[in-house]
Amino acid sequence: MIQKNVGIPLKQGVTTFVLGFLFGMAPMTLIGFTLSKPLPFQLQVYLASMAIAHMGEYMFVLCFHPSELKWDSYLINQSKAYMFAAVFSWVEFSVFFGKKPLIMNMAMFPLGVIFIITGHFIRIGAMFTAKKSFHHIV
Repeated sequence: MIQKNVGIPLKQGVTTFVLGFLFGMAPMTLIGFTLSKPLPFQLQVYLASMAIAHMGEYMFVLCFHPSELKWDSYLINQSKAYMFAAVFSWVEFSVFFGKKPLIMNMAMFPLGVIFIITGHFIRIGAMFTAKKSFHHIV
């Protein structure tokens, strides 16, 4: 349940969420369709997954810690380790994409999508189950 009169107004929180979606997830989707050489579908799924994860973090803070809500609630710049892991995954993708046999890509992609969906379900589900007891700052 979303609290009222605590922290920023609900309207401002929802507005920030919508702006985050429009400036975060929507451009990635449009880029995939408008490039002369479209982004690989696997990369589009990865970018959408990242956007969903960060939008889930924001929604959690909006619902259960509204007094702490800010642009950083998307957790995009959460730590040096996170940024290192993200950049490493981008480099890995760019180096190895297309180098494996097509059959390997076709077999591993659905498995990867299953892992992504399961991971989102567990992470975001755990946050919303713990409600106010969960906090990003340990």
